[in-house]
Amino acid sequence: MVRDPTKSQASSKTFQTESEAQDTASMEFDQLLRMGIAAAQVATVARRRRDRMQHLHTARRLLTAALRRCGQQDPDLSAHLVAVLLKLGEDAQSMQGLLAECFESPAEEP
Repeated sequence: MVRDPTKSQASSKTFQTESEAQDTASMEFDQLLRMGIAAAQVATVARRRRDRMQHLHTARRLLTAALRRCGQQDPDLSAHLVAVLLKLGEDAQSMQGLLAECFESPAEEP
């Protein structure tokens, strides 16, 4: 079997397609966390920069959506998600704005 050099191992992971990722509103909170963490893990082993950046972008988007849902319900989890997002390269000022937005609005009931 000849391996296609244009495809990296990281991009062959089927944890989520880009079209499925567009609608985070229909995803459960646990699913957002699981898929966000999975995307971050795949990014750490991606060989090509393009694949790594794509997985980091997906991870940040999914974990940001999880943070928005978490809001005031679990301050410890919110703090941890913020730390993870900062580690993944999210801008600190945008995180401040997001946290202010999360803690201003009343928490959504699941």
